[in-house]
Formats: sequence, structure tokens, C-alpha cells
Amino acid sequence: MIIMTLFSRDLFAQQSDYSEKEKFAYNYSQQGKIKEALSEYQQILDNQPNDKKAKYNMAVLLVKLGKYEKAAEHFSELVNESPDLKRDCLYNLVIIYGKYLNNQEKAGNYYNQLNR
Repeated sequence: MIIMTLFSRDLFAQQSDYSEKEKFAYNYSQQGKIKEALSEYQQILDNQPNDKKAKYNMAVLLVKLGKYEKAAEHFSELVNESPDLKRDCLYNLVIIYGKYLNNQEKAGNYYNQLNR
């Protein structure tokens, strides 16, 4: 198996206008304060459940905390919800299932979707 690293896209760099909560979440994550960043993202999602950027960044942080199944849930939802992020999410799902959750069957299924 090829060892790959999780693709962590910095979605903030693509946004010139984002909320204060997003700024706090980003700053916390840059400082290594993952739990605080997750709290900010959760507040964003509580108010804006369809915020794909917050969901993606939250999933990346969940991986950093070792909460792979919860991260996979977010990435799986985004595969269907966000065409812009589909390939990145599929890639991350291959990594999560193949490397961290040791489920080669699911990793293979996501890999096949990635290469369509």
C-alpha cells in the first residue's frame, strides 16, 4: 500500500470575506489549539449547517485528533454535497480507511470513485 498523507486544503486562502468565527477557528488551528478550533467550527455549523468550508476544515481537525470515523462522516457527506470538494474528500477517505481504520475494502471503494 502506498503511504499517503491527508490532504489538508487551506480553504481560508480562497476566501476574502469570512466571519469572525472562521477567523478564530483558523487562528486556533494554526496555534495547535485543535479543540478550540473545533468548537468554533461547531458553532458555525450550528448556525449554518450547510457551510461546506467549515465542515471540511472540521473534518481535517478531527483527523488530527484521531477521531477518524467522525471525520469520515463529514468527508462522506461532502462527497455528495460539494462537487468542488469531492476529489479532496474522496482522497481523504481513502487515507482514513486505508491507513487509520484499516478497512481496505472501503478504502478501495473510495479509491475507485476517485479514479472515475
